[in-house]
Amino acid sequence: MYSVPGRISVLAPIVRLWQHGRPGSCRRKRYNEPELEVGMSDRARLFRGPAAGGTLFMLVIIGALFAVPAAAHHGWSGYEDSITEITGTVESSVSLAGPHATMQVRADGQLWNVVLAPPPRTAKAGLKDGMIPVGETVTVHGNRHRDPQKFEIKTSRLTWKDQKFNVYPDRN
Repeated sequence: MYSVPGRISVLAPIVRLWQHGRPGSCRRKRYNEPELEVGMSDRARLFRGPAAGGTLFMLVIIGALFAVPAAAHHGWSGYEDSITEITGTVESSVSLAGPHATMQVRADGQLWNVVLAPPPRTAKAGLKDGMIPVGETVTVHGNRHRDPQKFEIKTSRLTWKDQKFNVYPDRN
């Protein structure tokens, strides 16, 4: 019911905890506790389960599981609205590891962290792991980080040897 055949369910421990009460507690039927009725609605069963107080706990845990990925994705809010363009030499080539592809470029005496799109989108734009060698000249078109002490740019387009890689074609 809570798992796909052949796979371990992430929710299984939470469901078990909800069904059996808190760890270390023995759940026994109370003296005058009525049995669950056959015609009882699913909603009533949910809140009349063996650990009715655990229902809220289970809902909080499930909500937290879904909130973590949403909080991890930062979007464009940490970057300036205006477009910045930098030209420099590659210090570390394109890496498709992590939630966003990255590379480092030295421009104007500073080492810039170049944040690209997520790896599948970056690869779809034509950029591959290690494709641009260290020492090559690139132009990065994107939005600079709002913190002026942080040399980071979220890239919408990268140019190398007259090739344009639009990692975010829907942006400028």
